[in-house]
Amino acid sequence: MKKLVFTIVFIFILYYSFGQSIVWEIANLGYSFGLSKDEKGNGWYDDGAISLGSELRIKLLDNRLSPGFQYLFSGWTRDVTYNYAVGHQYAHSFIALCDYNFLNFHSKFIPFAGIGVGLSSVKDDAVYDSRMVVHSSGDWYNHFAFSPRIGIEYKHVRLTFDYKYLGNWNNFFNIRIGYIIGS
Repeated sequence: MKKLVFTIVFIFILYYSFGQSIVWEIANLGYSFGLSKDEKGNGWYDDGAISLGSELRIKLLDNRLSPGFQYLFSGWTRDVTYNYAVGHQYAHSFIALCDYNFLNFHSKFIPFAGIGVGLSSVKDDAVYDSRMVVHSSGDWYNHFAFSPRIGIEYKHVRLTFDYKYLGNWNNFFNIRIGYIIGS
């Protein structure tokens, strides 16, 4: 709880010192897909997944720079190609990010490019083989997360294309649309 209070106080100090506005992407919904390999190099076929998330950013330097934080939850079903198993996995990622807004491009459409680093936590919920036998421990795996991204913002809607490298075999490409509160 002390860390949360410290983080909130730090954000408000930063905002009142340098910021022009606080932007909260209150909810974003995405579609995650991609082909990943496990630690042995075996392929996974990804069924598409839905991701849900939220972002809090502060606009600095005349709204050109937007540092902030992102939380993203993603869950998916995977078919393992080497033993015909089906697995359900969940990922939580907590990422510190920074976007650069290209304000001179157009007056209503604002393209942006950014990068994020943080932590991810992935859980193997259950893996079933062809005989429906469970082969998973249900353990959580924590890893480094890296996320380059590009997108476009129009009024209060933000479309983001990003790649999530979660430091393990759960890397994926994500297309998200979100609603923004703030200016």
